[in-house]
Amino acid sequence: MDEEPSLSCGVEVEECPDVRECIKSSKAKGFGFVVLQLLAATDDEDGGVCVATDRADLTMQQHYWSTMVFAKLRLSPGCDAADLGERRRAESALLLQLNYAKYLSVPAVIIPLHGRSPPVNLARIVNAFFLSTVVYFQIWVELPICYSDCTGQTNGHAHSQDTGDLDSWKVWNKFLTFCSYNRKISVALRLTSHLPDCNVVQKWLSVPVSSLVIGTEVFLMNKQGFPVLPKSHQSVFETLTRTNKYMKVVVTGNSRLEKENRGLEFYYKYLNHLWKQKPSKDAIEQFSEGYENHLQVPLQPLQDNLESQTYDVFEKDPVKYRRYQEAVEMALRDKLAVDPERTIVLMVLGAGRGPLVRKCLRAFDNVKHEKFKIFAVEKNPNACVTLKFLKKKLWDDRVTLVMDDMRNMDATEHKADIIVSELLGSFGDNELSPECLDGANRLLKEDGISIPCSYTSHIMPVSSHLMHSQCLTARELDKPWDACLETPYVVRLVNYEPAAEKSQPLFSFSHPNKSGCIDNRRQDSKTFVASSDTVVHGIAGYFDTVLYKEVTLSIVPETHSPGMFSWFPLYFPLKQPVDVSGGEHISVHFWRCVDKHKVWYEWCLTGPRPTPIHNPGGRSYSIGL
Repeated sequence: MDEEPSLSCGVEVEECPDVRECIKSSKAKGFGFVVLQLLAATDDEDGGVCVATDRADLTMQQHYWSTMVFAKLRLSPGCDAADLGERRRAESALLLQLNYAKYLSVPAVIIPLHGRSPPVNLARIVNAFFLSTVVYFQIWVELPICYSDCTGQTNGHAHSQDTGDLDSWKVWNKFLTFCSYNRKISVALRLTSHLPDCNVVQKWLSVPVSSLVIGTEVFLMNKQGFPVLPKSHQSVFETLTRTNKYMKVVVTGNSRLEKENRGLEFYYKYLNHLWKQKPSKDAIEQFSEGYENHLQVPLQPLQDNLESQTYDVFEKDPVKYRRYQEAVEMALRDKLAVDPERTIVLMVLGAGRGPLVRKCLRAFDNVKHEKFKIFAVEKNPNACVTLKFLKKKLWDDRVTLVMDDMRNMDATEHKADIIVSELLGSFGDNELSPECLDGANRLLKEDGISIPCSYTSHIMPVSSHLMHSQCLTARELDKPWDACLETPYVVRLVNYEPAAEKSQPLFSFSHPNKSGCIDNRRQDSKTFVASSDTVVHGIAGYFDTVLYKEVTLSIVPETHSPGMFSWFPLYFPLKQPVDVSGGEHISVHFWRCVDKHKVWYEWCLTGPRPTPIHNPGGRSYSIGL
C-alpha cells in the first residue's frame, strides 16, 4: 500500500520584510507555502494603503509567487459600512489587492470575513471582479468554525446549537449564494478554541473547505513540551481532512514552545503526523478513490453497448456476485425440493462478460445437480465475443449462447425455471430493469423465479454546496443553460449533509410481473422533517433489492451492504437551493414517466417552498428504450 503523502501545510507570516528569506526559512521548517499580506499602510490622513515595495514581483523568481505565496487580504468591515466614503476607500483597497494578486499569479487569495452579518457588498465586489477579468487564483473565505462567544462547553464542544454554532455556516452560505455558487470560492475554516456541536462539524462537510487555519493558541503542550491538539480538535481535524486529500492547513501565530530552538516546525511535524495517521480506507473508499463527488451521467446499457472497461469495473465487486450465487443456490434448492430429478432451465439475461454465468455454474455444482440448461442472453455483440471465448475454453456444452435482446428472444423451444439478471441501476429502475424483465415474462414458466424478485428506490433531500457548484459548471453548449440542473448524476457522494434523519422508499417493482395490464409509470410524494437549519441543493437516490427470499442487496445508507461498491447514489439537483429551518417539512414529489421511446424522471419540492418541476417531458434527460 502506498504511503500517505505529506500534508500540504503553510504558515502565516505577519512580519516579512524579505519574502525570499521568509520562504527559505519556512521551507526549512517543513512548510510548503507562506501566507502574507501584500499591502502596506501609507501616511495619508485618510488611512490609505499601497502595495508594499518588498512585494514587488522581481524580488524573486516568478514560480515562487505562483506556487509558494498565498495572499491574505487586509480587509476592514468598511466594504459594507453605512458611510459612503468609508465604503469607497475599502472597495478601492480590496480591488487594489485583488488586481495585484492577479498580477503576481498567486494560487489563492484569503479574504477574512468579520462579524455575523453577511457582507453583501463585499460579495458584489468579488463577483464583479470575477466577471470583469480572467481570474486563475482561488478565493478562500476565512471564517471561524465557531464564534468566540460560545458558552457551555464540554471537551471543547458546545452542548447544543442554541449558542450560535450555525452563525458562521450561515454567513458562508449567504456569501456563496450572493456569489452565484462560484466554484473558485471556497472556505478557509479557522479552528477556534471552542468547537461547535458535532452535528455542525458534520455540516461543514457539505461545504468546499480548501484549508484549515489553526492558530498556535489552540494547541496544548504534552508532557515532553511539544504541541498537540486537544482530543476534540483532533477529531474535527480527522473528520474534515479524511474526505479531502487536497486539503491545505495554515498555521498562524507564534510558537509557544518554552525551550530554545523549538519553533513552528514542531507544529508542522505534529500536524503531518496526524495527517498520516488517518484510518485505513475501506473497500468502498479504495475502489472509489478519485471519483469522490465526481459527476457521471448514468449508463444506458439498453440503448448503448457497454465497453470492456466498464464491465471490468463492475466485476471487481466482492459482495454482489457472492450474494447472487447465494440467491441462485436457494432458488435451486426450492425447485429441487419439489422435483429432485427435473432438468432445470436457467437463463442469464444480460450476461455481459459472464460473471453471473460463472456464479450460476458454481451454484449448480454446490447443490450437486447435473441436469440443467443455462442460456446466456446478451445483445452487445462485443461482449458476445468474450462469451464465445469463455464457452470454447471453459463452459463447453454447459452453456448455450443467445445473441439477442431478451425482449425479442424466441420463447417457443425453452422456458426458464429461473431467470437471473443484473439490470439494476443506482436508482433501482433507472437502467430500465422493469421494461426489460417485463418484456422477458414470456420466457418464464408459470412457477418460474426471477432473481431479483423485487427492488425499491429510496430518496433523501441533501445539502451540498460542492455538488450544486459542480452541476452549474456541467453545462453542455448544445443544450439549454439549465439542462445540467435537470439531469440526474451518478456520484460517489462524500461532501454532503443529509437534510433529514433517514431516507424514505419511493418506487417499487416486482418480478415476474403478472399484472394484466403492465404499467411502469409511477408517482409519489414523501415528506421529511429537517434535522437542523440547512439548504437543500438536491435529492440523493438509492435502492435496495430482494434477490430471493432473505438474500438482499442495498446501497441505502441505513442498510448498505457492507463492502459492496457496484453502485454509487444517483443525485437529482435542484435549480434553486431551498433554505430550510430545523423542524420544517420538506415535501418531495417524484414521477417516473414512460412513452413509446423513452423513460424519464420529473421531480420538485412543494415545501417548505415550491420549486419548478424539473425535467418536464424528459426535455433535458431521458433513458432510451
